[in-house]
Amino acid sequence: DVTDIEPVHFANGATLTGYVIGTSVKGVLLVWKLGGPVEPNYQAFVHALDADGQWLAQVDRAAWPGRYWRAGDTLLLWFDLDIPPETAQLYAGMYTTDGVTFQNVEVVDEHGAYLAQGATVVLE
Repeated sequence: DVTDIEPVHFANGATLTGYVIGTSVKGVLLVWKLGGPVEPNYQAFVHALDADGQWLAQVDRAAWPGRYWRAGDTLLLWFDLDIPPETAQLYAGMYTTDGVTFQNVEVVDEHGAYLAQGATVVLE
């Protein structure tokens, strides 16, 4: 079952809406709502953090190519990540890279103002 979260809006039009922690298979599924086609192709990431926000593990992967994004579609991204037992939160987002430089897609409020470099999700 998907655990719904307070939607987290990103500057590229994607909204993080939920997650699933794998039980029989190790990993994390992130649930995104898309805002429509975008020019760059994004990489997505998820980090496992402890209760103090200390890094425990992470996985990055390619997201669905931006030209295929359609407004209102749901994007499910699976991350093959072994979640340590002390994991209390996830830190997730998207970024672009030119092979040298990385640029996070910013988390924004309803007016487009900057809030953060990624979404912090406290696990239930």
